Amino acid sequence: MFWADKIEKDLGANEIINDSKTPSGRVHVGSLRGVLIHYMIWKVLTEAGKKPTFLYGTDDYDPVDDLPHGISKEWKQYMGMPLCQVPSPEPDKADNFADYYMKEFIEIFNTLGIHPQVYKMSDFYKSGRMNEAIEILLNHEDVIREIYLSVSGSQKPDSWHPFQTVCEKCGKIGTTLVHSFDGKEVEYTCEPEMVKWAKGCGYRGKVSPFDGKGKLPWKLEWVAKWKVLGVTVEGAGKDHSSDGGSRDVSSEIFRRVFDGKPPYNVPYEFFLTGKKKMSSSKGIGSSSQDIAELIPPELLRFLMIRYPPHGVIDFNPSGDTIPRLFDEYDRCANLYFDREEDKEESLDRAFELAQMDQDHLDTRFLPRFSTIATLIQIPGLDLNSKVKQMKKDSLTDNDIKELESRIHYSKVWLEKSANEAHKFEVVKEVSDDIKSQVTDQQKQFIDLVLTIFDQKELEGEEIHQQIYEATQTIGIKPGEGFKTIYKVFLGKAQGPRIGTFLAALDKSFVINRLKEVLNN
Repeated sequence: MFWADKIEKDLGANEIINDSKTPSGRVHVGSLRGVLIHYMIWKVLTEAGKKPTFLYGTDDYDPVDDLPHGISKEWKQYMGMPLCQVPSPEPDKADNFADYYMKEFIEIFNTLGIHPQVYKMSDFYKSGRMNEAIEILLNHEDVIREIYLSVSGSQKPDSWHPFQTVCEKCGKIGTTLVHSFDGKEVEYTCEPEMVKWAKGCGYRGKVSPFDGKGKLPWKLEWVAKWKVLGVTVEGAGKDHSSDGGSRDVSSEIFRRVFDGKPPYNVPYEFFLTGKKKMSSSKGIGSSSQDIAELIPPELLRFLMIRYPPHGVIDFNPSGDTIPRLFDEYDRCANLYFDREEDKEESLDRAFELAQMDQDHLDTRFLPRFSTIATLIQIPGLDLNSKVKQMKKDSLTDNDIKELESRIHYSKVWLEKSANEAHKFEVVKEVSDDIKSQVTDQQKQFIDLVLTIFDQKELEGEEIHQQIYEATQTIGIKPGEGFKTIYKVFLGKAQGPRIGTFLAALDKSFVINRLKEVLNN
């Protein structure tokens, strides 16, 4: 059974599903994993006839604690201020710093067919929706300190209070330290040296903690959201879900302070790129926008949901990664369309749920992505006719639509992330230098390759296999044999999959080119 379908069996009819993000920079693609996991839970619950609600929060009242990659040093003056109070890098695109980055992210998951109810924490604080929870937490600071110590081993001093105000003088929230709460107001200091990333102004004052005058630390804000929104389902990343981690602390506070049942947890692993956890502030990894431009929405959804949440996803979009992802997607599609027995973990279901429009999910021919990427580089080739030949039947409207999509994303891949080996141009003539380098043994190999094209029309994989067998017959390494062919046609030692490439060329051109080298 697919992982989301298993979770659905554990849940009720009116679940409130929540996820959120601090928009502190361009949102990396790894953050989409949480979005897709929560969305899939909402989707399978809806399919089951239940009535879940999917919420997505913008944690825009958090302080600026690091400048995003590529942002001017001019923005250092805003370090420590609430994200929603900082100017947008491009004022014509967004009202503030948080909206600037969150707008792009929300647009991405909207293009993936995901439309949660989006809320802003700044609105919650300023409207007073958080007031009751703030008061309760401030009045239970001794219990909270004890929970921090017993659950995570973190010892808070007796003077610690679970709240940070917005400094009335400098507007910073990340540098304030609350000293006391008298039931109506908190007394605080804007500390010059409390954090390394921002400098407080030293102001000392008293202010009401309500109606947006400040915010809760994020673990307690998490708890307060569960209470205020009635959240019943919320997963968390591996870094928060470890024993004694943030999730355990927040859950225990929710039980003891609010007498509540913590939301159903779905712990999920990191989304890595090149074995590194992605970071928007450090510029590690690709942004959601970058990846959304590289692959179609269905494939991005598939990438995120193909494996259960507890499995690590390591996705480096360069090289062969995207062609291999298409191959896996096609394999699951064939299981779905052919209704074959799925002996693995619901691969056909993963394909089905990855689709943007399941109501019109009709069978279609899926030409291999790497093949299309090869074919579009061959001048004068009638691609529709070639794909029709591959299908051995006429192309339907769905086939043509799929082909057009793969042509588009093949061009994007070749331009932005393919290795040089995948890019080529057939040379008009073989250089004298290359001809002079062909050894007698390589000529024997070329002579044997020629016999392959004396046969009836062969598919690319058949050609590839027979060329490989020719290297074994002659006694040269496959890599040396392939390199010989690449140099003859491309003028370089690397190229696309040899069988696919040669099958796409005009047969008489292939024969004449090989004979030209052989007879030199």
